[in-house]
Amino acid sequence: MFFDGERSQFYGLKQLIKRFKENEAELSKHSGSLGEDLYRQIRVLKHDGDAAAHVIEDTIQEEELQEKSGTATRVVKVLLSMRESAWTMTN
Repeated sequence: MFFDGERSQFYGLKQLIKRFKENEAELSKHSGSLGEDLYRQIRVLKHDGDAAAHVIEDTIQEEELQEKSGTATRVVKVLLSMRESAWTMTN
C-alpha cells in the first residue's frame, strides 16, 4: 500500500492518504482511527516537514516541538497498530 516493490521506493504521504481513503472500508477493520482527522494530521506533518526542510535556522519553540512530537507519535501509533492487526489477521 505504501511501497512500490517494482521501483523499490516508498510512495509519498499524499499517495498514502489516497490509498487509505480508497480502501477505508477494508482498513477500518484494523483501526477505528482512520478518517479525516488522521488524514489531516498526516497532511500537517508533511507540510511542516516540507517547510522546515527549506529553512536554514529553525526557531521552533519547545511547546510547538512537543505538540508536533505528540501528533507524530499519535499518527505512528495508529499506523503501527494497523500493521500489527493486519499481520495478526493474516498469520
